[in-house]
Amino acid sequence: MKKVLIVGGGISGLSAGVFSRLNGFDTEIFEAQAKPGGECTSWKRKDYIFDGAIRWLIGTKKGTAAYDMFKTLGAFEDDKIVVEEIFLTVEHNGKKLYFYRDVDKLKEHLLEVAPEDTEMIKELCKFAKKAKSFETPVDKHMPEMTIFDNIKFSMKMSSMGPIMMKYGKVDGIDYFKKFKSTLIRNALKTLALDTFPAYAPIALLGTVVSYDGGWPLGGSAGVSDNICNKFKELGGTIHLSSPVKRVIQENGKAVGIELDNGQVVKGDYVISSTDISITLNKLLEGKIKDEAYNEILNSNSGEYTFASCVFVSLGIAADLSEDVSPLVVSLNKELKIGNDLIGDIYVNTFKHEKSFTPEGKTAAVVTMDVYDYNYWKKLYDTDVNKYKSEKERIAKAIIEQIEIIYPKAKGNIEVAEVATPVTYNRIYGAYKGAWMGYGRKVSAKYRNHKCKLEGIDNFALAGQWISSPGAVTISASTGKFAVQEICKQADIKFRS
Repeated sequence: MKKVLIVGGGISGLSAGVFSRLNGFDTEIFEAQAKPGGECTSWKRKDYIFDGAIRWLIGTKKGTAAYDMFKTLGAFEDDKIVVEEIFLTVEHNGKKLYFYRDVDKLKEHLLEVAPEDTEMIKELCKFAKKAKSFETPVDKHMPEMTIFDNIKFSMKMSSMGPIMMKYGKVDGIDYFKKFKSTLIRNALKTLALDTFPAYAPIALLGTVVSYDGGWPLGGSAGVSDNICNKFKELGGTIHLSSPVKRVIQENGKAVGIELDNGQVVKGDYVISSTDISITLNKLLEGKIKDEAYNEILNSNSGEYTFASCVFVSLGIAADLSEDVSPLVVSLNKELKIGNDLIGDIYVNTFKHEKSFTPEGKTAAVVTMDVYDYNYWKKLYDTDVNKYKSEKERIAKAIIEQIEIIYPKAKGNIEVAEVATPVTYNRIYGAYKGAWMGYGRKVSAKYRNHKCKLEGIDNFALAGQWISSPGAVTISASTGKFAVQEICKQADIKFRS
């Protein structure tokens, strides 16, 4: 039996492990951290479990290709998916906007809240209806699609045509400016970052109003643990706390790996599911050059973006399960963090998760999208005390805001912890702390990254860097794509 070695036990690595076993390979995963899942994880502080990744999961709706993929991976059980009618609440200057999943109800509500945006709202909801049929491509990696595959995919996505015609070459930030309402702008920015193409939030809204994008009970760590358990049930082996130093290369082929502790493990194929900067510069020791990735990694033009976040975990000794969540709310005063100016925050109290806290308590998380990695890196490298002080300043500002939003939280915050872009880089190896690989403006050259790197055989890539940003669903699909590539190199038919 041929052996596949997988570097990285995040979602893409775990997915690759499952599909590798389903295709008959002896498979071992090597994960640097003490538990599987990578960034799709949670952590415990005192009485509180804080979820670190999923806001919603695309692929919880039956009948979609992503759902079928997740069921193969054993990611969740159908009776443990929560799909609420109000997907998101947005608040600004005392006014609230509700993102209903019923698109007609959403349209009526948006027109009532923001009549100044009547024409844009009508267009948004019309396009959202068309985008209901949009599905993240998870069956086959787009660069590997045949002409027949592309025709089939294009026919399935034909309703997206008018959207792509109008907004395919418009950046999100320019699209958001078309709306006069701050409420609507803030809501759309939650669906997709303003550095993404304009069609991204429309496509995601289509997914939402199709009643996909539910919450899997157990959260991010639950999904990771479920996939890991599926992998082990299939006979796979995962090694935790086992960082890999390099991929062993002989005669242009990957033939094994060497761990940080010096242990050598031989294999017939290697899949790297780590950040591309780690793969190229550490694991492959700079021996394999990739023009496209190098251009992106070294770009200073702003055309390629690396979105990270400041993540605040708050343990609150009060029951907020009846309060609004998830919530996007404007700050009373903008918060400056390096070159990033934060005007609104995303808050989730995980009101459906009874296992996250003892009864009567709440584990809340607050996230803020940031891009100035260098600010945090310089603080961390040159003055760790200033780095800590900056985290304390942010925690204080966020706590003040949370106590306004949720009066019951006042004086009851028992845990306050701040993660920065440096945290994502230091723990997970994420380049510039970018938790979804890279984004691109429409002016940037579109890159079709394959799972195979030129210059090395018996090797494949998995992870968000080989595809469009899309968090857990995209990550899982790339693990599948990597095994398809290994099957191709092994000259065997892929089985899903």
